[in-house]
Amino acid sequence: MYSFNIILLILGVLTAVSSILLEIIGNNAFIGIEFRTWVWTHIIVCLLCMSAVIYHLYIHWGGLGNWLKRVRKLNAKATKWLSWLSFITFISGIIVAVIFIIGAEHNPLGGIHGKFGLIVIAISVFHIHKRFGWFHNRKNGKAFMPNVDNEKCIKCAKCVKRCPAQVFVIQNKQVKATNALFCHQCMKCVKNCPSQAIV
Repeated sequence: MYSFNIILLILGVLTAVSSILLEIIGNNAFIGIEFRTWVWTHIIVCLLCMSAVIYHLYIHWGGLGNWLKRVRKLNAKATKWLSWLSFITFISGIIVAVIFIIGAEHNPLGGIHGKFGLIVIAISVFHIHKRFGWFHNRKNGKAFMPNVDNEKCIKCAKCVKRCPAQVFVIQNKQVKATNALFCHQCMKCVKNCPSQAIV
């Protein structure tokens, strides 16, 4: 998963660079390359990035049927906004790409799509920054893998409510760390557990 997230990070950077470049150059050539070629590059990079994002969400949330429910239950507001705005950007991007392919260089939706894309880039930077602990600890083999000591657990569910990565769930009236691999390393679960049951 570490290697896949590095690939996703690289694709995200390429998507951001191609998005900003299109906003800057307008309808002009750049370094001797026609605008149309830059648009095609952007479309290909974005499709690769969105495919990686879809797989990333599949790893975290399972099948498509769970996604809407999981987005609504997200504790991290930035991730919730990122999810909705990415969806809008993806759909508008598909429409703009189809219009571009059938021959229209510019259309009003393209400008709107571009602005949404820039907002998604900004929130993505924040999203990635909050997860640097995950990358650092996974790389160094020092990742904290939360587990619940059910003998100490008083079932207050503070860990469930405070965890931004939704690591904890309540199953059969017990708190379980079912998604420990996705832990952001923020240690909010440990700090907020009144019975020191997170080990």
